[in-house]
Amino acid sequence: CVTESFNLLCYTDGNTPQSQYLDRSVLFHRIEGLNPETVYIVSIHAVYGNTEGPEISLSQLTASVTESELIQAVKEVKVVDVGVNSFKLAWRRTPGVTGYKISWSPFHGGDEKSQLVSSSTTSFTIPKLQE
Repeated sequence: CVTESFNLLCYTDGNTPQSQYLDRSVLFHRIEGLNPETVYIVSIHAVYGNTEGPEISLSQLTASVTESELIQAVKEVKVVDVGVNSFKLAWRRTPGVTGYKISWSPFHGGDEKSQLVSSSTTSFTIPKLQE
């Protein structure tokens, strides 16, 4: 079976979930309009025609307003070199960080791997990838 789309649900305890269908090509989605310091439950179902697969859920506490102002996203992330079994990422240095965590996993499933690097680092080569 080929997944046609995904059904993403987001809700807080006791509230009606917000539901959104996402195309199967979507690998990242930002949920907007959430309240600070609130626990949300996020569920996603793969959709096959008119049938939804089993749900995968997680709960997450949103940051406080002051935490959101202090934590900056890493910017200008790009792939700068692609090898047969590796590729190199580069990014712009983020002021005030104590380090960076780089995580990766195979697109079609497999174990996630990660590496911590120092705050002075602005590039990393992900090694030992499948061709």
